[in-house]
Amino acid sequence: YCNLLKNNIVQGRKIRVMRFLSSRLSEKDCVAIRGGGDHTVHLLELVADIFDKKHIQLKYVIDQKKPELILPEGCKVITMDEFEQKKEEVDKVIISSSRYGKEMKVEMSQKCPGLCMIDPYETFGDGELFPNQGWYDL
Repeated sequence: YCNLLKNNIVQGRKIRVMRFLSSRLSEKDCVAIRGGGDHTVHLLELVADIFDKKHIQLKYVIDQKKPELILPEGCKVITMDEFEQKKEEVDKVIISSSRYGKEMKVEMSQKCPGLCMIDPYETFGDGELFPNQGWYDL
């Protein structure tokens, strides 16, 4: 029973995050994700249908360490320095880190002023998305 309850909580979080992202992403947006860790791996699984239905292109995953990720065709992992040169190619950036999200947003604001950022962790807060823990896990 306990596992069923945990699964229901995680499923509920996934649905809320999906709805949140879907409401902030427009048809044919070109998007980047800032962060390349576990949160991003799970986020990529979650948004695949949204991106498909809305014809959204994931252009970049921005991460200093350039992790090995399974990415959609045409998407590349680049550093923040590389992204500064390519920022005009992107409509929105999804922040994908609970631990470093605030720092990532400050850096993005300084290096790419005016760029639209979507941060599920800021929106849902600690009550929904636990700090340093993904919405995909308990």
